[in-house]
Amino acid sequence: MGGHPRTFQFHACFVAIFFFIHLLHFSTVVKASNNGGFSVKLIRKELARTTSPYSRRLMDSSKVVQSTSNAYLGHYLMELSIGTPPKTIYGIADTGSDLIWTQCVPCHNCYKQLNPMFDPQQSSTYTNISCESEACHILDTTTLCSSSSFSSHNDQCNYTYAYASASITQGVLAHEKFTFTSTMGQPISLEGVVFGCGHSNSGDFNDHEMGIIGLGKGPASLISQMGSSFGSKRFSQCLVPFNTDIDVYSKLSFGNGSEVLGEGVVSTPLVTKADDTTPYFVTLLGITVGNTYLPFSNTSSGTVAKGNMFIDSGTPPTILPQDLYDRVVAQMSNQIALRPIEDDHDLGSQLCYRTETIVGGPMIIAHFEGADVQLTQTQIFVPPKDGVQCLGFTNTSSDGGIYAYNPGFSVQLIRKNSSYSPFSISNHFHKHKHRHLPFSRVPKKPLASGPFTRVISNNGDFLMKLSLGSPPVEIYGLIDTGSDLVWTQCIPCNNCYKQKNPMFEPQRSGTYSSIPCDSEECNLVPGQTCSPQKLCGYSYGYADSSVTQGVLSRETTTFSSTNGDSTVVEGIVFGCGHKNTGTFNENDMGIIGLGGGPLSLVSQVGAKYGGRRFSQCLVPFHTDPNSSGTISFGEASDVSGEGVVTTPLVSAEEELKMQINLRPVLDDPDLGTQLCYKSETNLEGPILTAHFDGADVQLMPIQTFISPKDGVFCFAMAGANDGEYIFGNFAQANILIGFDLDKRIVSFKPADCTKQ
Repeated sequence: MGGHPRTFQFHACFVAIFFFIHLLHFSTVVKASNNGGFSVKLIRKELARTTSPYSRRLMDSSKVVQSTSNAYLGHYLMELSIGTPPKTIYGIADTGSDLIWTQCVPCHNCYKQLNPMFDPQQSSTYTNISCESEACHILDTTTLCSSSSFSSHNDQCNYTYAYASASITQGVLAHEKFTFTSTMGQPISLEGVVFGCGHSNSGDFNDHEMGIIGLGKGPASLISQMGSSFGSKRFSQCLVPFNTDIDVYSKLSFGNGSEVLGEGVVSTPLVTKADDTTPYFVTLLGITVGNTYLPFSNTSSGTVAKGNMFIDSGTPPTILPQDLYDRVVAQMSNQIALRPIEDDHDLGSQLCYRTETIVGGPMIIAHFEGADVQLTQTQIFVPPKDGVQCLGFTNTSSDGGIYAYNPGFSVQLIRKNSSYSPFSISNHFHKHKHRHLPFSRVPKKPLASGPFTRVISNNGDFLMKLSLGSPPVEIYGLIDTGSDLVWTQCIPCNNCYKQKNPMFEPQRSGTYSSIPCDSEECNLVPGQTCSPQKLCGYSYGYADSSVTQGVLSRETTTFSSTNGDSTVVEGIVFGCGHKNTGTFNENDMGIIGLGGGPLSLVSQVGAKYGGRRFSQCLVPFHTDPNSSGTISFGEASDVSGEGVVTTPLVSAEEELKMQINLRPVLDDPDLGTQLCYKSETNLEGPILTAHFDGADVQLMPIQTFISPKDGVFCFAMAGANDGEYIFGNFAQANILIGFDLDKRIVSFKPADCTKQ
């Protein structure tokens, strides 16, 4: 495991460890089946600057890697519970060591931690391991049977376990019940796990870290101890870069369910060394920088020792032999059109550049035995400080390098300030859309832009929750990518439709302000008028004959993200509607415009959250009513990965032309002229493909047919002779859709939106 400098990180998706290590770019982790394994959450950690990039693997003084590199590094915490009753522990996940340990009471010489330490006397399932037992010799390090400062019993198995980062733990080996919470929310228990109850622990630990979870190959590691319980001794991981969105997760999976499958998988053999059984050794043959191949060995023989480096999730920087490192740095410098930083003492001798964006450097390919792995710029360069990007490699005079590839596993890893972390202060924002029962409404469109279209029966909408004002008042608005204005019903409401929840009352908010007639914003809304008080009045109509009229205003808006945290945006321009009519349901309190105009929510929050872009994933209407889709804004809305296709956003007419060879059933007058079928199960119809400009989107029957009544399925499309055509939200179900208004593209990716 890496020492604690915290920012060098690498990931190229998965490294599945069973008989081979699978190195790949695009693949899928298959979650464990009920009898074949499980996945758990990991918490991504970013800690303060230190000077140790060393592995946390068991220390051998003859093999300690030396480096003068200073960098920010990152670690990943794994959550588990030990004992009965269970006590939650957050340990550093480390493929470079074997021992599982945590700080225990009494702790005579321990580093400070925020959470309470584990107290063995409070657990009914804790048992010390005796000196005579086979388990006392499970470690390839010192174990003693004499009494110590933390144990007065001569028959207890005391241990001392040291790491190359100079960290050390001393304590008692014991058996205990471990409980893991899988990514599906299910508790997974293991009886009799051997672990270290650490009573004297020192090193460069942060106060959130309560120990280390050894994931190496030795018999004491968690992988070895749980392997027989879940079908095989293997696991997979996929660690996300530390500079990605804070709520992008990494996962760790164990057992049969940890197989890495899919397009792009390449494999390299694991190398076993008789004198060092813990690390996952592989053979690096060389590195290509741009078009220049650099062999691992620069000698005339060109021979390469087997197992010349190991993969370690706990050591963020890639550590290379000095000669190879120098050649890599020289090639990078020659191929990057920027001047290296030479005047910043904090950066030492690292190759660094000043840039506010990703360094436009060459691609690097790591040539393992039988597996070529491409590293992109986000994997090659890391930011130790704002406006600086440094090469994420360092050097050692030894030939025993560490390849900190941040390999793969399927527990969820979370950064410490992620909303899923117990130490979190979330700063991203996702919003829930609450599913609304279908009713007759076509997607809306301002009257000024085109003619009315027909109202289609059995259609549906989605609600999004936000709060307005100070103190905040909850609003549930219909999300609409076909219009711009954000509005809600306001008191006094002279001619309004009935709604269940109280209307927003501007006079009760300390942050409400009306927009004057002569403001720039007033000129952006269609149908603006000027009141005697010089306030900006508006009249905004939709293609289904709905209309809202009121006063354009500013207000503080609070969003509840998918993790329950709140994001506050001040000064959102919205319509305070005092006269509103149309085909609204009593749960609808207004409309949230997500169009491309300047008044839309997307445009207003874009400047603060990474650009005018958002993505949505809508669940089908006939799935579990408790399921909800998601909508993400800014940098959190990227749609990427295998299966993504993209089409340009255009300002002219956009047509969706579908040809369906189906015969209608006309035996129910309630259905009108819709194409309907009687079926007691989900309709097995053809797959439709929507051919957008540059993007083909497949639609399954669940997206093209809806059920207006029991036993009936109707085609969820309608015809229009003219006007602007619409790709409706039934067809959007179970597709991750990204809207980037700055790049003017829409991206589509097949998804299960109940799991996003």
